[in-house]
Amino acid sequence: MARRAALLCFSLLVSSLSGCPQAPPDYATARGPASSQPSSRPSSQPSSRPSSRSTKPVAATPPTTGVTERPAVTSVLETVKLSLDHAPFDALLRRYVRVDGVDYGAWHQNGVPALDAYLASVRSTKPEALQSRAHKLAFWINAYNAYTVRAVLAAWPGIESVRTVASPDFAFFEVKDKQVGDRRLSLNQIENEVIRPTFKDPRIHAALNCASVSCPPLLAAAFRAETLDAQLDAVMNAFLRDRVRNKISADGLALSALFKWYKEDFAALGGVKAYFTARLDATEGAMLLGRELAYAEYDWTLNKASPR
Repeated sequence: MARRAALLCFSLLVSSLSGCPQAPPDYATARGPASSQPSSRPSSQPSSRPSSRSTKPVAATPPTTGVTERPAVTSVLETVKLSLDHAPFDALLRRYVRVDGVDYGAWHQNGVPALDAYLASVRSTKPEALQSRAHKLAFWINAYNAYTVRAVLAAWPGIESVRTVASPDFAFFEVKDKQVGDRRLSLNQIENEVIRPTFKDPRIHAALNCASVSCPPLLAAAFRAETLDAQLDAVMNAFLRDRVRNKISADGLALSALFKWYKEDFAALGGVKAYFTARLDATEGAMLLGRELAYAEYDWTLNKASPR
């Protein structure tokens, strides 16, 4: 009797165990090791991973803290750099550049803070981040001209020539204190290590102003990407037809020394003589073609306007 009772109890126990519900087959996999917490996402929900067509991983969403995060400062600065406004410099040039030169006296008296504010934007700009070649070239030309004016104003009123204002001669162009983005450059470096080799456009020689009488006149406007090509054509054509700085007549020939110093920049366009003759009238072109090139002595006297 006792044996039959024991067997009956064992049968009942086995029967009750076989009727217990089993865990879902993927539960252990979803949960992971015993030390891990089970997944909070039901297995029936679709995965949030990007489609296999997507090539960019989706960043994990950070936990909500209840605090609204501010946009990164770097992204704001990058927006400014991409849309650098040359209007402040343009306004200064229109106010202080005259037909006979630059009114450094009035600029020194009233316009230094505005020029410094513009140069602050130049310093905070990474030119390589600008949208296009035209934006970059306009930026570098304006930076060169603005820093040149600022260096003259720093020496005003005792400056008579950029050649002799600092020792040795022409040190004015060698001081590496012109901050552009993360670089500190001299005027010579801006011209000869950045603008000339990067853009290879000889018209820049009529756009860059060295604050001297023999230099092509400073344009009374900032260079802008939208009008850059027309502006460069205008200043170069005006310089080629300037018979004070480029003398072409039956009596003699004396071109600006710029064409001697930078003749290699015109080589790809046929050379200095071909470049001139293609842009002059037939009479002057014939005068130029029939002679050896000769160059005038460069006048480094400051390009200041006459007192009013």
